[in-house]
Amino acid sequence: MGRAARRDAAGGQLDSDGTLAEIGRDYPGWRPWRSSAGRWWAVRLATRTPADVPDEWARTVDGDTARDLRAALAAQEELTGHAPPPVAGWPAAATGSDARRCTP
Repeated sequence: MGRAARRDAAGGQLDSDGTLAEIGRDYPGWRPWRSSAGRWWAVRLATRTPADVPDEWARTVDGDTARDLRAALAAQEELTGHAPPPVAGWPAAATGSDARRCTP
């Protein structure tokens, strides 16, 4: 059996390979983390919800993998008019809902 993942003070998994830090740099308006169950999450750092946001706007997003989290963050950034950074391995035009359907 494999070694259990180390946990941070809040019970989440530590960022041993720097992926969380990289996601945080790519999406500075979000705080990413991994849960103790291994899911990838991010919460908006903004304290107020902007006026007239679409129904799809979320304060917290998640994914099964770092790639899934990046796709969710890119879709959220599109809702606010911010261009998401490119996702490695995906065609440059694949963003938002297209990115979630794209597999390399």
